[in-house]
Amino acid sequence: MKKTIFFGVILCGGLFATAAMAAPGEYWEVTTKMDMAGMPFPMPATTTKVCIPKGSENDPRVTAGSKDKNCEMTDIRTVGNKTTWKMRCDNNGDIMTGDGEITRSSGAYQGRTHLSGQMDGEPVEMNQTYNGRKIGGACDTAAPPPALARANSQMAQACQVSGSSGGQLVYAAHMFLSPDSLCAAEKEQYCETVRSKAATDKETYSALAQYGKQGGPASDVAKACGIDLEAARQQLCRANSKSDFSFLEQNCPAEAKAYLEAKRREEESGRSYTGRSYTSSASSAPAPQNNPVDSVLEGAKKLKGIFGF
Repeated sequence: MKKTIFFGVILCGGLFATAAMAAPGEYWEVTTKMDMAGMPFPMPATTTKVCIPKGSENDPRVTAGSKDKNCEMTDIRTVGNKTTWKMRCDNNGDIMTGDGEITRSSGAYQGRTHLSGQMDGEPVEMNQTYNGRKIGGACDTAAPPPALARANSQMAQACQVSGSSGGQLVYAAHMFLSPDSLCAAEKEQYCETVRSKAATDKETYSALAQYGKQGGPASDVAKACGIDLEAARQQLCRANSKSDFSFLEQNCPAEAKAYLEAKRREEESGRSYTGRSYTSSASSAPAPQNNPVDSVLEGAKKLKGIFGF
């Protein structure tokens, strides 16, 4: 999906857009927290030191705006020390709309932004809160912000395949398999890793089978990576024929039948059956997951295009 396209809009709104031309600036400390519906864990707040033109904290197009040509901030209204606005982003027909507000005080501000819409037919909803505190000190607004180098480093870490389970990798397929995805350069390594796990790891196989049923771009990971799911299933059925009835019941009818028959014969003969429990259990397919990669780090890809770094 294209959630990565709009991450930067809400993730970095509190980091201030870089001025188009050099201007005298001063340092602010900005703490940003983003939440996205469907994420398996809360994203941590980030605190960044940024340089903005003097006095521009009063302009929401700087403190919470976007330089992405696909996004437009409208209906900007200021009453007292509070400013509100609406935002609409259109990326090749994928529409995100939302609103925001910011409240200023002496040497500080706090605000929030909300965006929701459809990405590749899937619902997306993101919320961001941010707080700014002026810490002073002269700076050059034309210089790339320290956050950019940090974001680039985090983005590289997000695309690392090692250290993630097979299930996590499968559900992070949209980050690797689409030509314009965040980690497209790592597609070959991604596919090689998933292929190696498909026939030996039940979690990976179950994720591949379940994710493929969801539809949408990059959902058929097996096809994209050249994985023979039937061969993987058969190998796992053989490997677990005497140890995991739950998996057999869901994926291996013949082996499940043989498992129960063997148990019946042993019970009839009075011997103690030493296999695992044959009681049917809930699906062993893992719940959809986002690589720690899905996190905040995805917004890094769009920093330059959206905020003009």
